[in-house]
Amino acid sequence: MNKVAFVMSSILMFFGIVLVAWGQVVKSLLPKIGYIVFKLHGPGSYSPSEYVVNLSGLYIIATISIIVGLWLSVIFYKKGSKQK
Repeated sequence: MNKVAFVMSSILMFFGIVLVAWGQVVKSLLPKIGYIVFKLHGPGSYSPSEYVVNLSGLYIIATISIIVGLWLSVIFYKKGSKQK
């Protein structure tokens, strides 16, 4: 098996998983950070919907990298199995 290619495709898949996790952290923390800044700033009205971030592009990139990484891992694993 081409171990370097297999490891690189696994890293690509792991990168996609990290992007999804990072997106979830940002999505949950941003309204809380906005509330803290609002409280420090002074009077006004706070709405959590003002701090909702559209992360669809990030999720598309993460999904593509997970799928491509998984697909390449399977291909390199099968090529390595045939060589033995």
